[in-house]
Amino acid sequence: METRMTETVSNARKAEILADHALRRFNAPAAVAKFIRHLHEDLPHTSGQVFQLDSRVF
Repeated sequence: METRMTETVSNARKAEILADHALRRFNAPAAVAKFIRHLHEDLPHTSGQVFQLDSRVF
């Protein structure tokens, strides 16, 4: 995810990381927050789930 913490990661390393992502882009904090809000407001009975928000290919 693109945050202040990841600003210092080199472009070469970011390219390596993105190569493992199905969507070839990083998530933004606002998109993650929107997803969490959706879970909280629209799916209140969801629990014990693991949501992979970085689209990495395994």
